[in-house]
Amino acid sequence: MNATVYASTEVASSARNRAADMPVLLLRLALGGVLFYAGITKVRSGWQFAEAIANFGLLPAQANQILAVVLPWWEILAGVMLIFGVWVRASALLGLMLFLAFTVSVGTAMARGLDIQCGCFSDSASRVGMKALGIDIGGLLAAVVVAMRAREQTDSRLQHRGTKNTEVTEGR
Repeated sequence: MNATVYASTEVASSARNRAADMPVLLLRLALGGVLFYAGITKVRSGWQFAEAIANFGLLPAQANQILAVVLPWWEILAGVMLIFGVWVRASALLGLMLFLAFTVSVGTAMARGLDIQCGCFSDSASRVGMKALGIDIGGLLAAVVVAMRAREQTDSRLQHRGTKNTEVTEGR
């Protein structure tokens, strides 16, 4: 009897969790899609993206060139991992770090009054401004939500495994 009550409670709880996870799943997929698309456009733009980074005036020339090569691949990696649900917390944290860097870069450029390309999607029409800052802050917030929910799910799974192991041990 006890096992039947436990099993039916677990099924009901699981259905509620899946319904609650749907918005986070959609947010994770959107975040992954944005990062993947941004990374692909930057890889294809080559030297133009390196120039866009240099225009921010935050790093030495060599660092701009290294970042122009490495950063798009970080975006692609984080995007693919988020889309496929692989290492969700780690990929969301990578996305969070990227969007934090983008937010700081765009914010400092705006504070200095720079009228430059943001390099966001390697679109020459995309300029540093409130739109770019809004996209970066939105990505930052989305990454925080996805990372926090991934942690809750991991903690819940670990707790559930501990309960199952305890029940098996007690049943002996």
